[in-house]
Amino acid sequence: APTNTTTPSVSQPRARSPQSTQATAPQIPVRLSGLLSAEDSSKSAALFEVNGVTRRIYAGESIGSSGWTLVEVSDREAVIRRNGDVRSVSVGEQF
Repeated sequence: APTNTTTPSVSQPRARSPQSTQATAPQIPVRLSGLLSAEDSSKSAALFEVNGVTRRIYAGESIGSSGWTLVEVSDREAVIRRNGDVRSVSVGEQF
């Protein structure tokens, strides 16, 4: 009698790259809507509109989940940083 010499095939699951590790994160609309400067610069803050919600951010804090961090606030602009990229933004400017 003939013997069955076929070995069962084993299918390897394909490795799927997770969605969260995409090279570029989706852009989150952020707009500088106001500046709150105080004599004590550590108490100065900026008002950022993130996804339609206005938030008060102090120097050193992250601006929502945009990846940007507020560096400093002056009477006319806010300085922000992300991945070594430093920008000055004026009230009303979107980034």
